[in-house]
Amino acid sequence: MPKINYRKRENKLTACPKDQNVLIKNGELLCGFLTKNHVGAVGGGLVHITWRDLGPEACKMFFSNT
Repeated sequence: MPKINYRKRENKLTACPKDQNVLIKNGELLCGFLTKNHVGAVGGGLVHITWRDLGPEACKMFFSNT
């Protein structure tokens, strides 16, 4: 996982690892599980943030490792 920070809150009432809330800090998944909506080609997703913050080479490595 690239050294990025990412937070997506679908359900603001809970922070259970089984729900749709996701927290990634410095590339470490701390809460939740990743779905296509978090990783895929959506604005604000992991691919978009990796490209924007770390550049095309890091994004390529993220794709390859995933």
